Amino acid sequence: MKKINSKAKVLLTILIAMLLFSACTANIGGENTPAPSATVTPTQSGLIGFIVFESQKINEYMAMHGFLETAETISKTAKLYRFNTQEEMLNQTQKAIDDSCDGVILDCSIYDYSQAVQILKDAEVPFVTLFNKSADDNINVYINNTNHYADIALVFAENIKEAGHEKGKILIYSDKDCTEVLNSFNSELTAYDFPFNTVCFEKKAEDSTAAKTELQEFLNQNPDVYAIYATNSSLTRLAMQTVEKAKATENIFVIGTSLTDTTIKLFESGLFGLCINPVNESAVVATHMLNDLINGQAVEDKVLSWHIAFSDTINKYAYIRDSAKELFGG
Repeated sequence: MKKINSKAKVLLTILIAMLLFSACTANIGGENTPAPSATVTPTQSGLIGFIVFESQKINEYMAMHGFLETAETISKTAKLYRFNTQEEMLNQTQKAIDDSCDGVILDCSIYDYSQAVQILKDAEVPFVTLFNKSADDNINVYINNTNHYADIALVFAENIKEAGHEKGKILIYSDKDCTEVLNSFNSELTAYDFPFNTVCFEKKAEDSTAAKTELQEFLNQNPDVYAIYATNSSLTRLAMQTVEKAKATENIFVIGTSLTDTTIKLFESGLFGLCINPVNESAVVATHMLNDLINGQAVEDKVLSWHIAFSDTINKYAYIRDSAKELFGG
């Protein structure tokens, strides 16, 4: 009897094992069994590129500086793809693709960039266009060159009023037609009920001595000019030299244009403010946007305006400029 029970137990054990094996086999490939995923997460190289026009000018240096510095901040390997011609732009675009860049920034400040854009789209490489003035469907960072006019007009008006003047003129000093600036100034002053008029004076003289003389004559005829906006770096220097010679720096607020060694130094002579093209910031913003694109995040176009630097902020911009010059040997 004992032997029979032992055999029965063995047979029962074998039977249970066979049933379990059959049940497991039946489930393999069954309708309820999830199929293995066919999706493979792409491997990122960690490399991003900036396809940039090699102008050998400070604005491009500052843009490249902003790109490289930001890439380091977000732990990306950065590479510059510099071009001088239309053909080189296309070649460098393909080179960035061949290098397996996770994404690139494309400088659209010169040449027809549409072919480069199409190459990137065909390769499915994320990209951000920079300095693109066209209304297309690319993710873009663009600098508006006129928005800051309204800011300048208000800064002038507020400071003229604080200086105790109830009426007076704001002068736009230019070497070309300044109707756009004039209209923008007047529109802003009217909107805020400031009782100041805007006038234009176009530089005609060729040499600097004659230019300062003609500007001085205009100021003599218009002693109620309490502010001057100079539209480029050379005019900024001429305006400051003219008012400084007339001992009028305390009476006339001068805001100039363009970040140069000369305009930076003019703050020592009483320059009130300086309009600065935000090329460094544009590259910083574009690099962060590119990183978001690579990571699948939603991104929208960004429009930047020119900055106005004053004596308490100019050192920040001067430091960025000097760093870019040192990096690229400008």
